[in-house]
Amino acid sequence: MIKKYKVHITGWNGFLATKLRQYLTKFPSDVFELTSSTLDYDIYFDLGSTISTQTPIPKDICKKINRETISKIEMYDQIPKNIPIIFGSSTGVLTLYNKDDESSCYDVCKMMLENWITYFKDSYLILRIDNIYSLDISDYSFMKKDRVPSRVYHNSLTKEDIHQLNIIDTYLETNNFLIETIFEIEKFILTRESKVYTYKNIEELTLLDLIKLLKR
Repeated sequence: MIKKYKVHITGWNGFLATKLRQYLTKFPSDVFELTSSTLDYDIYFDLGSTISTQTPIPKDICKKINRETISKIEMYDQIPKNIPIIFGSSTGVLTLYNKDDESSCYDVCKMMLENWITYFKDSYLILRIDNIYSLDISDYSFMKKDRVPSRVYHNSLTKEDIHQLNIIDTYLETNNFLIETIFEIEKFILTRESKVYTYKNIEELTLLDLIKLLKR
């Protein structure tokens, strides 16, 4: 019998972790299961985020992000070297040089964590997650309110949003996130091939496109 690996996931009650748990309850993996236990696990999956991604980010929030980044690095130091790490990063790390200091703070910290993991850890899977949106309106009851799709659904667009209605950005639909994430985790467990993964089913949408999708 093939061992079913226990994957400890942070942000247990967060949007993405909840969606993963719901999906795996309906379609269980033969390779792994998620757990909130910090005592008994084979793989550490850092998916939780307690900070805002709305831009521009005020300086006090930037300081908070920096403190959390340092805390995570210190926490990673306590994870045994032989424990593989899965890290939920951001595609924003790819466009750091196109942003000002305030708006890039969140992504700079994600890149710092990526660099630390790739340098110090033997086995890792880094998932560069894009802007997530859902076609299931019930999801917006527990998606963070600062996320762009959530602001669209709740009719709480900012003045900056309104000025960028025709600017193209990249998005990942929730079901595509779930399918690709589970597949990549299974492949990582079976092959132990360290990699940085960029999602395939990315959509290029303007904010106006997103409004039409969510309001139809």
